[in-house]
Amino acid sequence: ERFEMLVGPLVSCLECCKNPEIDYDTLVPSLVYCLGQLAVTTNNQLLWKPLQNQVLMQTRSEVAKIRFSALLVIQEFYNQLGELFLPMLPES
Repeated sequence: ERFEMLVGPLVSCLECCKNPEIDYDTLVPSLVYCLGQLAVTTNNQLLWKPLQNQVLMQTRSEVAKIRFSALLVIQEFYNQLGELFLPMLPES
C-alpha cells in the first residue's frame, strides 16, 4: 500500500526538468538511486512490474533528459537486482 503511494510521485519527479527552479542534473542521481532502492526493498516481482511500466512510460517523453533519466532508472534496477530483474527485461 505504501509502495503504491510512493511510486507515482517518485516516478513523476523524472519530469522535474520542466521546472527551471530545480537543478535536474543534481536531482537525477539521487532519484535513480531512490527508485532502485525502492525496487530492492520491495523484493516482489509483482510490484516491480508497475514500477517498471511507469518508468518506461517516461521514455515516451518528448524531452531527451527525461528519456535518458528513465533509462538510467532501468539500468539501476538491473544493477541493484541483478539476475532477479532478468525476467522483467523482455518487457523493457
